[in-house]
Amino acid sequence: MDQKLYLSVDCGFDKFKCCIGDYLLAFSSKMIDVTNSINALSVADGDNTYIEYKGSVYMFGDSIDQIISMKSNLKMYAEELDSNRNKQRFKDRTFHISLLAAIGYSIVAYDTVYNPEKDVDKHLFRNLSNLQYFIGIGLPYGSMNEWPQIKEFLKQRHHFKIRRGSKSCTFDFDLDLSNANFLCNAQVITAFLFQGASSDGNLTIDKKALPCIMMDAGYKTDAGREDFSYLQVQYHARGEGNPAVRKNTTVINVKDIYEKVLAEEAIKLCSLLEGKYSLDDVENMFITGGTGIAYYPHIKKYMAEHHGLTKVVLTNRADDGSEISPMYAIVIGLHKQLKNRYK
Repeated sequence: MDQKLYLSVDCGFDKFKCCIGDYLLAFSSKMIDVTNSINALSVADGDNTYIEYKGSVYMFGDSIDQIISMKSNLKMYAEELDSNRNKQRFKDRTFHISLLAAIGYSIVAYDTVYNPEKDVDKHLFRNLSNLQYFIGIGLPYGSMNEWPQIKEFLKQRHHFKIRRGSKSCTFDFDLDLSNANFLCNAQVITAFLFQGASSDGNLTIDKKALPCIMMDAGYKTDAGREDFSYLQVQYHARGEGNPAVRKNTTVINVKDIYEKVLAEEAIKLCSLLEGKYSLDDVENMFITGGTGIAYYPHIKKYMAEHHGLTKVVLTNRADDGSEISPMYAIVIGLHKQLKNRYK
């Protein structure tokens, strides 16, 4: 009997969050067509990841921002990437290919990082034709109507290559998804399933916890300054680099600006909700998403001051009580539903 493979993908504007088997991974969802720029890239750099599909070459993954900032002839892509960070991206063919790349890359990561098997003949990659595929896709609620076109693209036989760094590290995929089982749901709903369903996908939330609000905090926060770029603000404020940016002789503390903007945005979010709902009647406000980690203390503070009976909960606890990043709440909820649907 074919081995069952459950694979879920949360299609975030900033990152793909994937669950394959019971393993989690996240990487940048940005993708650019570098077919005509490939010679300008440092192809031997082990951090660069590519998918070759139907004669075109696309770069994707976490190194893409750094590469664009370093290569002057690629900086034109930065503006293009930022303009595509909206719901229109889900209509674009490049997004379809990036989703295929996410599926392929998850399989490679599972074999090489998350569940390394000494016997390579047991790797998923070596047994693609013997797998029964169950694939979950999480989309923004407002983009669910794009699913038929996305599914039409995915549900076919695909030939592509995933390579990392030099061409010697290449995975040549013959991936037949024509008989795969698919499930698509809105991200905010699967975030609720993370919080309110058991590991087998059955609803277990206590009715006393309702009514509730599930807030999937968006990642895109702009500091409103013209003297440094949005990407720099995100990169430094996340703690991935020096928390200060130099502009001529001035040192700008990005972290302070970032926290100030987050606090202001949190108040705006709460005020928006106050205009729509009676927050004093809400038992729980669940905060999820990668940027939800940053919004959480500011929203919690505001709610404590104005709506003290409403609990503000960060979705950072797995079913077994262990701590987990809220970034993965959506894909874990989706994975629960996928496994429940296709037992």
